[in-house]
Amino acid sequence: MTKKIAVLPDYYRGIEPIPPSWEKVPLKKNLSPRVYFDFAQADLHDKSTSRSRVNALSNAKRALHYQVDLISRALGIEQLETKKRLDFPHKLDFCKECGISSPIIIRRLNKIRNVVEHDYIIPTITQVQDYMDVVELFLAATDRVIYQFPTYMEFTYAKKVNEKLPEIRNILFPIGKGIIYLHYHPGHVEELNDMDVYEWERKYSIKVQAGIGEIYFIWVRFLLECARKF
Repeated sequence: MTKKIAVLPDYYRGIEPIPPSWEKVPLKKNLSPRVYFDFAQADLHDKSTSRSRVNALSNAKRALHYQVDLISRALGIEQLETKKRLDFPHKLDFCKECGISSPIIIRRLNKIRNVVEHDYIIPTITQVQDYMDVVELFLAATDRVIYQFPTYMEFTYAKKVNEKLPEIRNILFPIGKGIIYLHYHPGHVEELNDMDVYEWERKYSIKVQAGIGEIYFIWVRFLLECARKF
C-alpha cells in the first residue's frame, strides 16, 4: 500500500525532529579513508624527496576518493541508472546535491593530482601540503555521515499546509538503498503481530527514490540537516 503523492518538508510547519537512530556505513575490509590519510602524513613527514611527495599526494587522493565513494554509495548513488555514477566528479556532484559539503577547491586540486599521474610531473611540497589540507578538512566535515548515518528519524510538527496531506511522523533511510520511506499511520497496528515493525513501517510509507528528480535530494538534505542538530 503506497500513497502516490508528492510531499515535501515545507508542507509541514513547526517541525521538531527527535534524535535519530544511527548506523555506521560499512567499510571495505574494515579499512577507513583515514588510514590512507595517515599514510599520506607519514609520507610527507619523511625526507622531502620526489618519491615521498608523490606518495603523499597519491595516498591523500585515495583518502578523498574513498570518503566520497563511501558517502555517495550510502546515500544511494548506485541506484541511479547512469554509468556516470562511477565517475568521481559525478559522485562529488551527487554528494553536493544531498547536502554534503563539496569545496570547489577540491576540483582545482584534483588537477594537481592529474598532472602528477598523467603528465609525470613531480609536485612541490607546497602543492602537496595544500592538497592534504583540503582533504583533511573534507574528511573532518563528512566523517559523521559515515559513522553516524541517520537511518531512522521521528519528528513532530505544528500543522500541515493542506489537511489532505498524510500524517508523516517518521522517516526510514536505509544505507545504500536509494529510498526514503516517509511513514504515515494508517492504523493497521494489528499487523505487527505477524510483521517486523520496520517491515510494517515500510509497507505503509510513501517511497521517494533516487533518480526520480529533485524531491529525493530535498528529503535527503532535510534529513541530514535535522541529524546535524544532535
